[in-house]
Amino acid sequence: MTVDNTAPSTPTGIYFKDTVNNKDVACGGATSAKNFDVYWNANTEPDFDHYEYISFNADGSTGPIRTFTTPYFNASWWTVPTEGTYGVQIRAVDKLGNKSAWFGGSEGINNSCTYTVDQTAPTLPTATPIAGAYTTDQLVTLDSTDSGSGLASIYYTIDDSDPATSGTKISYPLDNSAPISVDKDMAIKAIAYDNAGNASDIWRLIMELLLAQ
Repeated sequence: MTVDNTAPSTPTGIYFKDTVNNKDVACGGATSAKNFDVYWNANTEPDFDHYEYISFNADGSTGPIRTFTTPYFNASWWTVPTEGTYGVQIRAVDKLGNKSAWFGGSEGINNSCTYTVDQTAPTLPTATPIAGAYTTDQLVTLDSTDSGSGLASIYYTIDDSDPATSGTKISYPLDNSAPISVDKDMAIKAIAYDNAGNASDIWRLIMELLLAQ
């Protein structure tokens, strides 16, 4: 008779695959995607049998425990219903029924591998000082806000070109106060991005800073 009370190791390496844009989303990440697959590292114990998988929804509900024999959940058939934070926990089970701990600890979204779904664009960039005619050189600071995943960056141009393709990057939060030096007539365009990849409208902010002659 063989006695085995040793549980398999706790699964690691969970991440989400945005199946629309073919991008990986790590635990704690943000995305605007509505469809995902879920991957994790395979257990290597010779007596491994299957995984148990549980999910947590932004509305506070909990999904059913699902079982998988491979470290992959083809979940792209499910469409994320609303913005918010979602979570996943996984544990391994061996052939004698010994179960590992859940990934992250005790069962619950606070210990799970989470991702934030944010489908709302940040606000249009603003400028300080505002557009106008000035008699001295100016230092212009751009800013924006995002109430979902948080502001990631602003791209700007000073030649009236498209900032989404050729702009200078201001990253947040490290250099969000980096100013633009204005010492001549200048048209500035800007676009803001949040951490989920949403972008503000780039065509509604065309600011001309004109120095008085």
